[in-house]
Amino acid sequence: MLESRAMPSDAPRTRKQRQPKLLDAEALWSYALKILGMRALSTGEARDKLKRKAENADDIEGIISRLRDHGYLNDTRFAESYARARREGEGFGKMRVIRDLRQRRVAPGVAEEAVKEFEPMKSPDGKLTPD
Repeated sequence: MLESRAMPSDAPRTRKQRQPKLLDAEALWSYALKILGMRALSTGEARDKLKRKAENADDIEGIISRLRDHGYLNDTRFAESYARARREGEGFGKMRVIRDLRQRRVAPGVAEEAVKEFEPMKSPDGKLTPD
């Protein structure tokens, strides 16, 4: 007769919540460069990501300022590039692009300015499409 043995896979699993490793100022700077190297971010998005990793919250604004000084963070440039890509690549109108920029934590005035130059889009039959 075979004995029933409890297997490790039968035991209830409890998942420990993993705490992110907190970074000092120099490691936070390296992390900021890494995340900006992966994709463009608005200042608000970068700030949010840095908050989750910062050992000392006082380091964040200094790093944001340093990123701006070096030209790595520029919300105007980000918004213009993002708006152009959304308009040309996906055909979105002004209101949709503004909404998407606001969700990406871009200031309202910067988002409005980024779509200011949008031309009305035309459908394949030559008619103007609503924005």
